[in-house]
Amino acid sequence: MAADVKARVSRELESNCCVVDNDSFLNHHFPVPPARVSEVYNKMVKNKQYLPGNGWRYQGKELTRDSKKEASFYDPLVSICEEIRKATTQADVGYSCRWFKSPDKAPATPDVKAPLIRPDIFLLLGMYEEVKQWEEKFQAEFEALTTAWWRRVAVVMEVKPKESMDILDHINQLMGYLRQIFREQLDRMFVPGLLFTGTQLAVWVVDRSGAVGMAKSFDIHEEPKKFIQIILGCSSLPPERLGWDTTIKLWRQLKCIYSFSEHATIDDYKDSMYERNWVIDMPAATAAHVDPIEPKRERFLTVKALSVLKAECMNGRATVVWAALKLDEDNKVASDESLTFGQIYVIKQCWRPITSKSEGELYPPPEEAAEHHIGQVYSHEDVRINGTIVTTAGFIRGGLNSRTALSEINPPKAKVENKNGKRARSESEEPVQPREIYVVTIPQGDDAYLFDSAHISIEHRVFSRILLTKSFGMPMHFFSSLPELVNVCSDALCAIVHLYFHRKTLQRDLSIGNILICPGTGEGKTTGCLIDFDYAKVVTASKPTFMKNTSV
Repeated sequence: MAADVKARVSRELESNCCVVDNDSFLNHHFPVPPARVSEVYNKMVKNKQYLPGNGWRYQGKELTRDSKKEASFYDPLVSICEEIRKATTQADVGYSCRWFKSPDKAPATPDVKAPLIRPDIFLLLGMYEEVKQWEEKFQAEFEALTTAWWRRVAVVMEVKPKESMDILDHINQLMGYLRQIFREQLDRMFVPGLLFTGTQLAVWVVDRSGAVGMAKSFDIHEEPKKFIQIILGCSSLPPERLGWDTTIKLWRQLKCIYSFSEHATIDDYKDSMYERNWVIDMPAATAAHVDPIEPKRERFLTVKALSVLKAECMNGRATVVWAALKLDEDNKVASDESLTFGQIYVIKQCWRPITSKSEGELYPPPEEAAEHHIGQVYSHEDVRINGTIVTTAGFIRGGLNSRTALSEINPPKAKVENKNGKRARSESEEPVQPREIYVVTIPQGDDAYLFDSAHISIEHRVFSRILLTKSFGMPMHFFSSLPELVNVCSDALCAIVHLYFHRKTLQRDLSIGNILICPGTGEGKTTGCLIDFDYAKVVTASKPTFMKNTSV
């Protein structure tokens, strides 16, 4: 399973990793006020946890720098991170957290298919009863009594004893943990990850356009304020700046709660992500095109996830689909009629390419769509947080200029094996110089290569949702009889013809999952319905599909 994760990470991030200069990266992703960083730094110096010119200390001794044992770094790093977290007054950000090590045990999950991967150190969000006791317990007691769940992991730190030629594997390993967070947390837009190697720290952020990282790793002993800024940011920034989608909440018996809240319990998540209930605000149908900035809103309760298989994607649409019911102002199902099969709504969220047209704009108006067996759009929108449309280029990455590699890094030479199967050393090979920085993006066999900007293929994306009504049904392969199958196919063909000749639109993604069997008029009657315009395209000019007979 872990090998599968590594292969998927390599495939998804191929040509989609880039870097940003350190200061720009840190100031955007970890915008902690300099005065607060200095306040914590002064406390660390006063308490002799950091000695200027010497470095970080743990239990009165200098933090190990050259140990070959990875485990020797765990306790010191967790202790220092915790001291930084507690060194300043925490603003009320809606969550509580504590740094946690668990290199020998994978975080818990009800997903039996989840890979058993084990991050070394992570920032764990507290839950209701735990938070009351956290500050009273020593680190060892806390880790022994606390069950860490993937659903509550905020940030991951991978630890290696030194920087090596295997750095690509280390990066891929870190990305595998971040991918698992996407899999478990359907309300994450992006996830930060830290890679510590000996004394060097590098930071990466994974979103739906790949990964972006710092151009240079830095020595935490020589640049302590950068280290403090990162740890403070991970521990205290507003949740949306750490990747949580604050437009979606967990459902708890007529109340809504953020998944990252300290008042959440494991029961709020339920056993399966398919059964987990969320509350999502969407524009009202009558106001969707009246005021695109602040339209009238309506609440919808998801009753079942229909598709989450792509939620873990780090470079793509990451589509999630739910069946949902409308709620009234008291957070109750709007009416008894909403429980009928035909009144179930469908909410689809995805990260479409920023150059693509919104899917909701490609559907015909509801009346026209119903007549021609096409899904009916109730409303749609590009998701906004704090008034800003969420895009990977702007909201997440801040519009920062990025590149793939730095010219002063030399790519590692290809391995050449001798007859004994060992790597042969060339007579002209220079001794490897200590490397100040690393950026590795694309795997080629067992070797790592660096690429210039010509190889970047970053596709920026925008976070969007669409709400369909009277378009809930079963995929076509669940037909109950041959006449029903023929009728559904006929309706789908009607939809395709209408879209092309009357809307100049090609759906371009016909599949048994995109042609639904929906309730028709009359008992036991069904009808076909064409959905999913993710890849649809408006045709600007058409050519005849047949040749005219010009013979006399």
